[in-house]
Amino acid sequence: MVVESDNIQLVSALRSKSHGCLHEVGGVVDDCKLLIRDLEPVVFHHVKREANRCADAIARYAEMIHGEHIWLDDLPVSLHRVLGSEIPV
Repeated sequence: MVVESDNIQLVSALRSKSHGCLHEVGGVVDDCKLLIRDLEPVVFHHVKREANRCADAIARYAEMIHGEHIWLDDLPVSLHRVLGSEIPV
């Protein structure tokens, strides 16, 4: 599994072999490490924000919605412009 993030500090923390990270999200990083240990191999990559546009747009959209949403056929209209160029038709 490949996990990509545009947050270099997060990628570095997830790559680190140490636990008890002093970063403000150290507890979350440690929880992630525990969850992924059974999913090996997991590789963490840093990507530029421009390369992470789709994930960023979906994350921002998710902050605005409430409840569970499942997209089977059609994307929300607000995501078409950002995602349209990266999804094959």
